[in-house]
Amino acid sequence: MKNSISVLVVLLMILVSPLSSLAGVKVVARVNGEPITERDLMIAVQKKIPMISFHRNVSKEKLMAIKKDVLQDLINDELIYQDAKGKVAVSEEELEKEMEKVRKRFKSEKDYKQAIVKSGTTESALKERYRRELMIRKMKEKEIYRKAEVTEAEARRYYEQNKGRFLAPEKLKLWEIFLEVPPNATREEREAKRKKAEEILQRIRKGEDFGRLAWDYSEDRYKYKSGELGYIHRGRLNPEVERALKNVKAGEITDVIETIYGYYIFKVGEIVPPKQLSFDEAKKKLIRQLRESRAKKLREEYLKRLRKKAKIEIFMEKTG
Repeated sequence: MKNSISVLVVLLMILVSPLSSLAGVKVVARVNGEPITERDLMIAVQKKIPMISFHRNVSKEKLMAIKKDVLQDLINDELIYQDAKGKVAVSEEELEKEMEKVRKRFKSEKDYKQAIVKSGTTESALKERYRRELMIRKMKEKEIYRKAEVTEAEARRYYEQNKGRFLAPEKLKLWEIFLEVPPNATREEREAKRKKAEEILQRIRKGEDFGRLAWDYSEDRYKYKSGELGYIHRGRLNPEVERALKNVKAGEITDVIETIYGYYIFKVGEIVPPKQLSFDEAKKKLIRQLRESRAKKLREEYLKRLRKKAKIEIFMEKTG
């Protein structure tokens, strides 16, 4: 119980992160006069980096690069929040639904209250943080996501004008046997692996079962599926393998293929020729891609407009 409360205390601190609420803390940026503190920044960074990595595995240079990226995100959110004032509103009912989600993460109301106290905040501060986040979310919906919607007619028009992009490449059903060669292997060790691969190949050609040999000798996770990779599109494998498979017909076995990773032997099953996808087959993915592309462009344009008329001051270099 204590451990779960401790985790949720940290969660509350991250959720609340009351922008500019602490007197005497360092200010890393101001957006139209509104400060973003070093505490705000570090809590936002910790959302991106697990605590163990944050303390042990992140160099000073990488941490500084992450901090700079995260600061820009905080600036963007502050700009959107300021723009949202007077344009969108959050009802008490909407706010209460968000607060109820937070409470449900605790086993009891007592645990919830205890976590709030331990986090050094108040329930009213938590509510205001959620009100702010809901306003930002609504503003993004208004200025970006609603405008990014793509109709089926628009998607169909794009499909008809770009049919070549919806050609599914040829695919092959493959089985493999792989003998790994470590990067630091000696010439003798590499040669021994090659010899073993050639011996396996000869046993296949004499009629032994490919899947059984894959199970017995292959050195990858596909051995447990008797070497079966499933269907692979042309162009998805490394160059040496692609070249070796270029003229192989269904039912044939390749020679031993040498790569920097080791030695491969492939069995080719069905070969499915290239196929023009119909609009119905491509529609769902196409609409999602067009919507994401449009949303990205709208977001960039929206933030560019906000930044153009804003006064943004950054002091992070001075705080380190």
